[in-house]
Amino acid sequence: ANTGQCGTGNVTCAESVTANNETTPPVTTIRCNGTACSTNWYNANIAVTLICTDSGSGCKTTYYCVDQGAGCSPTNVYSGAFAVSADGPNYVRYYSKDNANNTEATKVQSLKVDKTPPVTTVKCNNLTCSAGWYNSSVSMSLIFNDSTGSGCQNTYYCLSQIAGCAQTTAYTGTFS
Repeated sequence: ANTGQCGTGNVTCAESVTANNETTPPVTTIRCNGTACSTNWYNANIAVTLICTDSGSGCKTTYYCVDQGAGCSPTNVYSGAFAVSADGPNYVRYYSKDNANNTEATKVQSLKVDKTPPVTTVKCNNLTCSAGWYNSSVSMSLIFNDSTGSGCQNTYYCLSQIAGCAQTTAYTGTFS
């Protein structure tokens, strides 16, 4: 039997080579303020976290961008939680690559922010109310506007000659 070293003389050696053939892309999930993102309106900044998982070669890089409908391309390298703060609809677009260069399809998460309270104005007889006294009955109406986001759910008022009354009556239309 020839017991020489591999690659010398008449000695041949068998080598074992393992080929890594991973084709499964990673999966990225999104979290908002530490929980699943909501389809409802947020009334404060949202802390967004992206989490990449890959059972093969491991996650290499996660990319993201945030826009308000323009369709941005995710080029920002994710390095930690980021804030979504602009009033209105926002879109977080993101994807990840793994160490075998498999790329997942870009995902989009819609996030709606409305940090601006609605504005209510009072009209007296359909005109701007006077600071003075009225000598006859006054028809009052409330006009509410939420131009930056979620809309007005309810408007409440109180009628009192005492400052600081609790606004507990829901506005349903003109009153006197």
